[in-house]
This record gives sequence, structure tokens and C-alpha cells, in this order.
Amino acid sequence: MLTKWLVNRSLDSDRQEMMSNEALAVELNARTEDSAEGIKSFLENRSPTWQGY
Repeated sequence: MLTKWLVNRSLDSDRQEMMSNEALAVELNARTEDSAEGIKSFLENRSPTWQGY
């Protein structure tokens, strides 16, 4: 969802605005349960159990 949003926004944005949009997308994604699960499963050397939205 965030990638599609970034691609769509890129058509009408300059470089600085795109960098701000990307930073926002990374911050939003980093706060998800799936992000925490991905890191935890990597550290525990196991397959992740994704929950999705």
C-alpha cells in the first residue's frame, strides 16, 4: 500500500517532497506488528508469522 502511494505521489512531486514522503512511509511501516515480527523472527532464526492489517 505504501509503495503504491509513493509511486503515485512521485508523478507530481519534486525530489525533496519524495524524500519526505519516503521517510513518512518508512516510519509508518516500522511501527507495524509485522515489522516487529520480521525483526524478531530474524533474530530467532525462524520463519515469520505475518498478521497483515
